[in-house]
Amino acid sequence: MTFPKKVAISINTSLTPDMFEAVRSMEWLQEAEIHLVHVFELYNYGDGLTFNVTFPFHDDRSLLAEAVITKMKSLSPRFVPYAHKGQVFYDCLFDDRPKFKILTYLKENHFDLVIGAVREKKGIFESSFTNALTLHAPCSVLIVRASL
Repeated sequence: MTFPKKVAISINTSLTPDMFEAVRSMEWLQEAEIHLVHVFELYNYGDGLTFNVTFPFHDDRSLLAEAVITKMKSLSPRFVPYAHKGQVFYDCLFDDRPKFKILTYLKENHFDLVIGAVREKKGIFESSFTNALTLHAPCSVLIVRASL
């Protein structure tokens, strides 16, 4: 069995600590290169002809990315496996289509595995973001959900 060497963990604002407790105990991830990734959705406002504005503003994105990465670093002990020996990287991306951005990111960076999470709703794949991962990711996908 081949274990993944390069793993992306998709971090979103709805995660709860119990969602990644299972991941933390996976010994086969101890030597993997782990990337904690958050995709910020850009919102475009305007009529398309005379007035257009995108939020967050371009000038604010580096400050937002820095704040998000600082937060991910402080939270990483909750998501990184116990006794992890590999490297951990942090990425904050911006796009008006987060699903497509993460799929492109996974492909361009040659990941072996992406780990995503979904809040409990009616089924396991109720999130359109998570559904996009399961259907289109260029690598293996592991989905975790909140405890029942």
